[in-house]
Amino acid sequence: MRGTVSFPFRPGEHKRIAMKVIDFRGNEVVRVVNLEGTAYAR
Repeated sequence: MRGTVSFPFRPGEHKRIAMKVIDFRGNEVVRVVNLEGTAYAR
């Protein structure tokens, strides 16, 4: 379960995604990104 490429997906009705990054020490960071106004929000 390692990688830097996401599986393809379609944005939901709110046009936001959550990205979760876990570093080699086990620290987790979650960021919510608004896709509105980008090519991904179609």
